[in-house]
Amino acid sequence: MCPNSVVSNIFQDVVIFLTENFLQIPLQISTYANFPRVAVCVDGSLFPIDRSLENKVSYVDRDGNHSLTCMVVSGPNLKFYYASARWPGSVSDARVLRNSTLAHDFTNGWRLFLNAVLLGDSIYALTFWLITPIFNGSLTPARCRFFRAHRSTRRTVECALEIQNEKFPCPNYLKIQPKEAANIILACISLHNMEKDFQYEVGNIYIPLLQANDGDEKDEVFADNSNVIDEEATVYSTSVYPQICYSRNSQYH
Repeated sequence: MCPNSVVSNIFQDVVIFLTENFLQIPLQISTYANFPRVAVCVDGSLFPIDRSLENKVSYVDRDGNHSLTCMVVSGPNLKFYYASARWPGSVSDARVLRNSTLAHDFTNGWRLFLNAVLLGDSIYALTFWLITPIFNGSLTPARCRFFRAHRSTRRTVECALEIQNEKFPCPNYLKIQPKEAANIILACISLHNMEKDFQYEVGNIYIPLLQANDGDEKDEVFADNSNVIDEEATVYSTSVYPQICYSRNSQYH
């Protein structure tokens, strides 16, 4: 089955928010570091592509390589609930989230459960539904505990990305054009979720307890969020660069 067929026929059915037993999510994710009310964690990743035939500069990322920016959200079971792979590599993770349907719905009051929040790293802006490690003030013992718990919980999405890249490493090595690369990335994310579903069915799944080192939280401390830059880049049509989104009923676009 080609990546286009996977994205068209399978993605919307396997990369969705839970429609049942969703109240187990905050209980499961709190086992990592007792961080309350967390629904999912969000993160971005760069995937290399061949030099684009159009808008070449837009695809040059911060490392000087041509890439696509992919944003995902993941929960305690290390499955992906949302994925977007339609943005060129020069676009920051913050802008990808800000222009997503995920941010739109959370901003307008939709929640997976009452008072649910997302966790993200310091590249994202702090909002009432997205908790980041950015703060103003001194580093007190209470804030140190907050940063440690935040980092330990947020590592679920990092772990999910690492597992997906280990099991399906082809997006990291294929030098192809953006449209084909986006479809392959989303196809690999679909296969990752299908494998997790299979592991649950056979009762053979292992979710490691992620712990942050005592000194890790200092890397996430910033005086303010003024360094979050909205990088300008061309917005591409979803008909060319897919942004397959989460769904409450598998029909949301």
